[in-house]
Amino acid sequence: MKQSMEWITPSGRVFNSGDIAWILTASAMVVLMTLGLGIFYGGMTKRKNAISSILESFSILSIVSIQWLFWGYSLAFAPGGGRFYGNLKYFLFLNFDDDNHLTFSHPNAPTIPNFLYGIYQCMFAGLTSAILVGSVAGRLRFRTMCVFVFIWTTIVYCPIAHWVWSHEGWAYKLGVLDFAGGFVVHVNAGFAGLALSVFMRARFGYKDWRWRICHLFKSKNPFYKAKHKRAYWDLGHNVPFIILGTALLWFGWFGFNAGSAETVDGQAVIAFVNTHFAACSGAVTWGVLDTVFEGRFQRVSAVSICAGIVAAMACMTAGSGYVQPPIAVAYGVVASTTSYISTKLVKIVVDDSLDVFSVHGVGAGVGVLLTGIFASKTVAKDGEGYYIDGGWWDNHYIQMAYQLAGLSAVSVYSFFVTFCICLTLEWIPGLGFRVTAQEEEIGLDVSQHGESAYLNQGDEEVEGLGQHEHAVRLIKRLLEREERPRNRDRTNEAPGGEWAGLLKLQRTFYKKFRQKKPKVKNPEPGEVPEPEVASPPAENIQDVV
Repeated sequence: MKQSMEWITPSGRVFNSGDIAWILTASAMVVLMTLGLGIFYGGMTKRKNAISSILESFSILSIVSIQWLFWGYSLAFAPGGGRFYGNLKYFLFLNFDDDNHLTFSHPNAPTIPNFLYGIYQCMFAGLTSAILVGSVAGRLRFRTMCVFVFIWTTIVYCPIAHWVWSHEGWAYKLGVLDFAGGFVVHVNAGFAGLALSVFMRARFGYKDWRWRICHLFKSKNPFYKAKHKRAYWDLGHNVPFIILGTALLWFGWFGFNAGSAETVDGQAVIAFVNTHFAACSGAVTWGVLDTVFEGRFQRVSAVSICAGIVAAMACMTAGSGYVQPPIAVAYGVVASTTSYISTKLVKIVVDDSLDVFSVHGVGAGVGVLLTGIFASKTVAKDGEGYYIDGGWWDNHYIQMAYQLAGLSAVSVYSFFVTFCICLTLEWIPGLGFRVTAQEEEIGLDVSQHGESAYLNQGDEEVEGLGQHEHAVRLIKRLLEREERPRNRDRTNEAPGGEWAGLLKLQRTFYKKFRQKKPKVKNPEPGEVPEPEVASPPAENIQDVV
C-alpha cells in the first residue's frame, strides 16, 4: 500500500512531508556554505589573518540570525507590507495567524510550515553578510563589523529581499526574475563590498594605480611581473583551505539553488542540474584563462579553478530554475571570463581584498542579464501552466528591461546606503572601521583575537611556546613599538607622505625580529668540526620577548 506524503493539519492546510524534509536539508546545506566560505576566506588571506577571516563567518551567521528572529524575517517577508519595505507582523517569529504556528504556511511556500521557510531564508541573510566582509579582509575592526552587519541586514538586505521576493515588492510585481538570490544575495553583497573597499581605502603597502603607471613602461607585462606578482595579486597562504572551502560551497550551493524551489518538483531538479554544469564550465574556463595569460601554457593555479567555480555558481543563481542545461554551460563561460577580466581591472583602482565585487557583483550581474535573455517559460512550468512569460528567447523582449531595472536599483541602493552606514558608524566613538597600521601589520588574529593560526607566524621559529604564549609575545611587541619614543617624525618627509613611512616600517619590522640562523661552515678535509654550544633555555615569556 502506497503511503501518502501529505500532512493535513487540524486547520485543514495540506503540507508535504517530502518538501519539509528537502527544505530542512537545504537549510543545513546553506549553513555549511557559510562556514565553508569562512574556510575559503581563511585560506585566501594572509596567514596572520586566517583566524579572523574564519571567525567572521561564524560570528556573522550568529548575529544575523538574532536579527532575523527579532524583525529581519518580518521586514522582508511579512504579508501586508508596502512596495519598498515590510512590517513587524512576524516579530519574534510570532503572529502567524494560527493558534498552532507549526500549521501555518507562507504564501511563497504553501507546502511547508512558515517556521521552516523563515529559517531557510535566515541562512541566505547570514551568507550575504559573510560574503561582503571579504572585500575588506585584513583591515576591518571586529567589534565594528558586528555592529555593521546587524544594521546592514536591517537597512539594506531586508528591503531588497522584500522588493524581489515578497508578493508586495515592486520588483516582484514588475516581473523581475531572481530564482535563488542573484539580486538579493550576490549583486547586493558585491556592491556593498565595493562600497566598503572604497570607504576603508587600501591596505598599507598596496600597489595601486599610481605604482602601476610608474612601472608601465618598465616591463612588457607589468601587471604580472613575476617578482611583484604575489605582492598585489594575493593568491592566499593556504591553498588546501581554499580547495576545501570551495568543495563545501559547491556542495551547499545545491541546497541554495535547488532549495529555492521551496518544493520537490521538476524546477528543483533543473536548478540542481544547472548549478553543477555551470560550476564545471566555470572551472574549465578560468583554468584555461589562467594557463594562457599567467601560466604561459605550462601551469594552472588551483586557486584560479576555485575562483571560476564560485563565479560561475554566483552567475547561475538568478536563472538556475529558468533555463535549459546547455545554457548553464554558457553561464559558466561568460561568468568566468567577465569576472577574470574584472579582477585585473578593479584591483588597479580599489583594494578589494578577496575580489568580492568581481566574483559576486560582476558575475551575478551578468547572470541576471543572461536570465533576461534565456529564461524559458517551458522550464518554469507548474501543474497549472506557465507562471513566467520567459525572456528574450521566448520573444518576451521587455524582460531584459525588467532585469536591467532591477540590477540598477539593487546596485545603486546597496552601494550608497552601505557607504552612508559606514560614514555614520565611523563618527561613533570606539567604532572606527579601520584598525591601526600597527594592528594591520601584526595581523588581526593577534591584534583582534589574541591568537595566532600558526606558531611560526612572522617567519620565526618558535619552540617551546604554546598558542597563548606566542600570541602574548606578539602583542607585547606591538605595544612596545607603539610606546617607543622617536627623535623626529619622519613619516611625512619621505616621498609619498604617510604611506611611504608605513612601507618603511613594514620593511624593517620582519628584518629586526627575524631570527637569523648562523651560517654553518663546512669543515675542510681532515679538519675536526667544533662542537656546537647550546644556548641556555628561556625561563619565562619575558626572556623570549
